[in-house]
Amino acid sequence: MSTTRRAFLGGMGLLALTACDVPRGAAGGTAWEFTDDRGKKAGRPARPQRVVAQITAAAALWDLGIRPVGVFGPQKRPDGSAESMIGNVDLSTTQSVGITYGEFNVDKFLSLRPDLLVTVMYGEELWYVPKEPTPTIESVAPIVGLRLNGRSARANIESFVKLAEALGADVKAPAVVQAKAEFDRATEELTAKAKSGVKALFVSATKDKLYIATPEYHGDLKLFQELGVDVVAPNAGKDAFETLSWEQADRYQADVVLVDNRAATSIPRAELNAIPTWSRHPAVKAGQVFDWAAETPNSYNRMAPVLRSLAEALGKARRV
Repeated sequence: MSTTRRAFLGGMGLLALTACDVPRGAAGGTAWEFTDDRGKKAGRPARPQRVVAQITAAAALWDLGIRPVGVFGPQKRPDGSAESMIGNVDLSTTQSVGITYGEFNVDKFLSLRPDLLVTVMYGEELWYVPKEPTPTIESVAPIVGLRLNGRSARANIESFVKLAEALGADVKAPAVVQAKAEFDRATEELTAKAKSGVKALFVSATKDKLYIATPEYHGDLKLFQELGVDVVAPNAGKDAFETLSWEQADRYQADVVLVDNRAATSIPRAELNAIPTWSRHPAVKAGQVFDWAAETPNSYNRMAPVLRSLAEALGKARRV
């Protein structure tokens, strides 16, 4: 349920009482600043130590050595298994302040004594952060927003590396260097497989509609294109998806179809296969349907397996 402004302001009293206990950064009294993708400068008297982050942002930072005290956004599937966007985040060591869009528990957020909130952005929207009390949230903990849409996943990874370094992470640590090397090798593998010219279509599917992903919008799809993958682009502008009725399921021809595997945005594969018009698509007829790990965290660790998985799918596929 949404938290009211009155509850939020009441929570500020709690924060004021506990502010003296908030740990400060290793820089001691040195002021900390970071300019986000809104062009806004987040500032603190010292480097933030208690970070609350949207789940995909938390996962990207986690792989670079930053451990948020709180997270928000989808974390578990209905069957209790982890959503792919949580990456390596250990949910047993952090607190959730919200799971569903529009349900951000401000009281829980305040109880964590945050000194920074990090979220991703699509356009100008701070993802999962409630709109109405945002100015008040920023008076308690500055917000850093990193825009994901319209940029390659490679550029997005670099943005998180920059933020993690500003938060005190050692971005030249052996684990990070190794993860980047694995990512670079995975890009080479995908480039090699992409030379086959197989066309790839990325979709989300509900019981009522089929959504065709726009590569210009999605960072992972833009990266795939950069690496030579022939990603089919819908004709309906630059929104995240073009919406089709199931009667139009075969509008965009492709050799392989990759289906969004997020529980919140796509029906299970068994339900998808039960839709009669789905079977009309040439890629479906050929049995060339694979998972799309949409909303993969923007880290070298998480993106490398995605690149390898797509390379494997293209390697198995034939032109249809």
